Amino acid sequence: MASTTAPLSAKSRRAIAALLIGAAVLIVAYWMAWFAHRSLVASATSLPYTQFEDAFPAADGWLALCLGAGAYCLVSCRRDLSLRHGCALRHPTRDLGQRGQRQDRAGHQRLDGPGKAILFGRVADVLRPGGRFVMGDVVIPDDPSGAVAPLHPGCDKPSTTAEQVGWLRDAGLDVTVVWTQGDLAVLASDRPVPRR
Repeated sequence: MASTTAPLSAKSRRAIAALLIGAAVLIVAYWMAWFAHRSLVASATSLPYTQFEDAFPAADGWLALCLGAGAYCLVSCRRDLSLRHGCALRHPTRDLGQRGQRQDRAGHQRLDGPGKAILFGRVADVLRPGGRFVMGDVVIPDDPSGAVAPLHPGCDKPSTTAEQVGWLRDAGLDVTVVWTQGDLAVLASDRPVPRR
């Protein structure tokens, strides 16, 4: 599939941001109703059903946070933002740096280990010195009982946090594990500023 670029106007970015915020509000409202009065949203009352539903607040909270962050990035972007269709490996983000940040979805969770290493190398190539790449991802947890995020067999190919840190460091980035819980992790990777 060929890559195409469609510029988004400020009005379009605001409209998409409003949809993202709306989705985040719906998620929060659902869980408020769930914990306040389950009968408002529950389709069953059996113990297995409620135990199953009780497994999702953290993941949905993470999703709501990401939706809010995406909305913020859309409305605070000062440059034209483009939606990119196609493979991030063929068409990496240009001009990543401290100001005028751009956000593209890399689709890295569908890459195997060597593919992620290549992608991280390309991200490092386009980061300005001092630029930061932040990634939230589903990872293979140290404790297998911590694997709760739903995966799509054949599509999602999670790696361990340590493997991803290694590939990012191999790409020349300074990596910090910002947060982990179960099978979720947030990594911040900075391109070092050359010493003068």
